[in-house]
Amino acid sequence: ASMKHRLKPNLLLHLVQHTPGWIIWMDADTLFTNFTTRWSELLRGDVVFAEAPDVVTNNGVFALRAGEVAKHFVLEWLRQIELLLRDKIPGFSGDNFGFIL
Repeated sequence: ASMKHRLKPNLLLHLVQHTPGWIIWMDADTLFTNFTTRWSELLRGDVVFAEAPDVVTNNGVFALRAGEVAKHFVLEWLRQIELLLRDKIPGFSGDNFGFIL
């Protein structure tokens, strides 16, 4: 199977294991519409997702606080991807599908 399904979570796994503090992921097509809110106001907990009324969860914008919670989160994400690849789930679309399970 293609590495494209695992690229983002594997990179993030390396970062949460070797980088202290917060890791903020933003896809290249991220669009900012609020320039007054500071990141520090949003970073609560160990895993933070961007929110939108019509989106369940999207891995285009999110933050992880390096540590065991983030490591477990990313390992579970990778496990879900492996299950989806193994079971040949119809409609599987790379890393985002495994992210929401």
